[in-house]
Amino acid sequence: AFGPPACYLDFEAMMPPIPLYEGTRPYQTIPFQWSLHTIDGDGVLNHKEFLADGVNDPRRQFAETLIDALAYSDDPVIVYSAYEQTRIRELASEFPDLSTALSALIVRLADLLPVVRSAIYFPEFGFSNSIKSVAPVLCPGFSYDDLDGVADGGAASGAFLQLASGALTVSNEAANLRTELLAYCKRDTLAMVEVHRALLRLTVQKQG
Repeated sequence: AFGPPACYLDFEAMMPPIPLYEGTRPYQTIPFQWSLHTIDGDGVLNHKEFLADGVNDPRRQFAETLIDALAYSDDPVIVYSAYEQTRIRELASEFPDLSTALSALIVRLADLLPVVRSAIYFPEFGFSNSIKSVAPVLCPGFSYDDLDGVADGGAASGAFLQLASGALTVSNEAANLRTELLAYCKRDTLAMVEVHRALLRLTVQKQG
């Protein structure tokens, strides 16, 4: 059910206390970014990404670009938690004309988190099954330590809220934040790639 070949998907979203876009409500979850790593039948790794401009409501463009990015195959779409499924269901409800395509994506989702939670544990996890705890342990050399500024979901949400609300005044600050957001989300899906590979190696070792 997990492949490979497979896709590895991660979302980032914000919850503005004061609505930024017409038709939204306070603290509504607004997805603004996705990262997608793919491994094809030859084992070649590729990456696609989307990051909204923050000026307009990002949800429709987010959904349309995601559908387009995943339309080329019916490979499993690996996630790490039910977060992406929840967001896709909300988008399908918000945009009925996209609901068929979005529902087709939900069917393809394969969640690695329950596999890790039920089947493997290392003391170095520190009683956490988050991807940021698991990936560096299962994949020596993998790390988030080199990421500057945006290095977790809360920081990503806060950074984009600054972009979308027009709170930035320094000319290059917005460009720097966008660079940090793209680097962080890309690292999360790469972490899923590496964790999946590590679990496959452990499976082979156990069978051997």
